[in-house]
Amino acid sequence: MKILNLKTYVMHANWRNYIFLELKTDDNGIVGYGEATLANNQYGVLGAIQDLRKYVIGRDPLDVEKIWRDMHRGPFWRGGAIFTTAISAIDQALWDIVGKVSKLPLYKIIGGKYRNSVRLYANGWFSGIGTPTQYANAAKRIVKQGFTALKFDPFGTSDMIIEPSMEENAYNIVKEVRSQIGTKVDIIIEAHGRFTPRIAIRLGKKLERFDPLWFEEPVPPEDLAGLERVANGVNIPIATGERLFTRFDYWNLLSSDVGVDIIQPDVCHVGGISELRKIAAIAEIKDILVAPHNSNGPISTAASTHLLTAIPNGLILEYWVDIPWRSKLIKGGEQVSRGFITPSDRPGLGVQLDYEEIEKHPSKETYIDFFKEYRYH
Repeated sequence: MKILNLKTYVMHANWRNYIFLELKTDDNGIVGYGEATLANNQYGVLGAIQDLRKYVIGRDPLDVEKIWRDMHRGPFWRGGAIFTTAISAIDQALWDIVGKVSKLPLYKIIGGKYRNSVRLYANGWFSGIGTPTQYANAAKRIVKQGFTALKFDPFGTSDMIIEPSMEENAYNIVKEVRSQIGTKVDIIIEAHGRFTPRIAIRLGKKLERFDPLWFEEPVPPEDLAGLERVANGVNIPIATGERLFTRFDYWNLLSSDVGVDIIQPDVCHVGGISELRKIAAIAEIKDILVAPHNSNGPISTAASTHLLTAIPNGLILEYWVDIPWRSKLIKGGEQVSRGFITPSDRPGLGVQLDYEEIEKHPSKETYIDFFKEYRYH
């Protein structure tokens, strides 16, 4: 069995372009799907994918580990968001092929069913500058759809510090959202890695009373010393990791004394299914939970769902609600109901791209600045 060709599909999806990848084999038309969506960086990712063709074409797709290592080590210049995203997409497609050849869904190949379904938290339901009432009304609409957890960034255009008026508004946003949705729905506070440790601690202490499920990226991802200060200074679980790439980056976090409670590897950026499994296993040793970052499309969601179905320390999966037609991109749609998603029992990832639907949404120039006035809803 050999890989004959590698093809990418790019389509516009609100504030980013989805990038899907297809590996075609010489075995009865078997293809594997992966996703390489990376906001603000589509051209770099597409170029990196083409650079990796020489490590993929003509290879046996069942040799997943060898191909992954060749892609990671072979080019010499390795790591980083763009290059690892390209590897991630190819790795997902390889595992999809493994499942199709084995005639088994992915979760049965990587450990079996640890849980029947995966809890989701909604994101993309509100963003940017808004009033507490606007946020609360939007939150109530999401809860009515069945979600039992939701994430939002209430900090507006803040950067390293936050102006007093914006800090007051952020506090009132969280207060009003909690008041309107009650205590049976989890809230997750996103900071996008913007604050100094001292500012993050002050904000965290103010928000403790609203019982967030976690405080996400309170400081820049490379500031492990600052993250440790925040973890020790607030009584909220701390989550980070969406901007760490491969187990080699994660080792610096997981082998340290930083008191992180939840890690957020993204299957599209961390090195694919292969790496996320290994990172989850390392995290389990320290009783750290896994809540994959997933601001991507349906292929990423399918891969993440299979992973969380199989790993013991899986917590919850991010799910974006900013595009009402996203489920049409795969034939048969996504198995989402009342805030949970169920993995497909079809072989591999269990999804098939709908090329006609993709063609309805041609790629566009996109850019989002998380620290200025922005909207993704």
